[in-house]
Amino acid sequence: MAGARAARAQQPDSSATDTLSAADSAQLRGDAERIRAHRRPRGEERDTAHAGATPRAGRPRFTRPTLRLFAGGALSTAYVRDDNGTTVGAGIAPAVGVELATTVSPRTALAVAVRTSRAGIDVEGDGRSWDGGSAWQTDGSAAVERTLAPRLALRGGLGFAWVRGPGDLAPFRFNNRSPVRPAAELGATYALSLSRPLAASVTAQAYRYGATTLADPIREPGTVKRLIIGVRYGR
Repeated sequence: MAGARAARAQQPDSSATDTLSAADSAQLRGDAERIRAHRRPRGEERDTAHAGATPRAGRPRFTRPTLRLFAGGALSTAYVRDDNGTTVGAGIAPAVGVELATTVSPRTALAVAVRTSRAGIDVEGDGRSWDGGSAWQTDGSAAVERTLAPRLALRGGLGFAWVRGPGDLAPFRFNNRSPVRPAAELGATYALSLSRPLAASVTAQAYRYGATTLADPIREPGTVKRLIIGVRYGR
C-alpha cells in the first residue's frame, strides 16, 4: 500500500498538465495570429514596391492622335500698298482645314494643322478699283493648346504661309518665285456643346510679304495680318 501511494505521488497531476498544455496552445495561437497580422499579401508587397519607386516627373503622356475638321472664312489686310496709292488686297476667302491633335496632359495638347483658302484679288488705285483675279493660300502650323475652362482653350503656333496669285500682278509677279513665308498664329476655341466635339474657332495670323527677289520693286516687306473665323469639329 505504501509503495502504491508513493507511485501515485510520483505521477503528474493530469489536471495541472492539461492546464499547462492549454496555456501553451493559447500562446502559440496568439504568436501565430500576430505573425499572420504582420505578413503582407504578395500583391500588397508589389504595390508598395511600385509606390515607393520614384516616378519620372514631367514626362508627357501622349494619346493617340485625333482628327479635326475646320470650315470658315478668312479676312486679311492688303498684300501691298505702294507709294502711288495702289493697293492689292484679298476679299473674304472661304477656308477649310484639317488637324491632328494629341493630348500630352489633362489640359495641354499639341496640334498640327493644314488650312487652305482661295480669295478674290481687289486692286484699287487712281480713284478706281478692279478685279485682279484670285490667290491661293495654304497654311501649315504646329501649335500648343491650353484649356483654361471646360469650354475655352487658347493656342499659339508657328508655321508657314504659302501664297500664290496672278503672275502679271504685283506682288505675285515677283513673289511667286518664293511663295513660302514664315508665319505665326494665336487663337482660341470655344466649345459650342459639351456632348459633341463642335467648337467655334478664331485665329489671328501674321506673316511678312514682299521684297523677296532683287527684281521686286517693293523694297520693304510688309506684314499681312489675317483673321480666320469658323467652326471646328473633332476633339
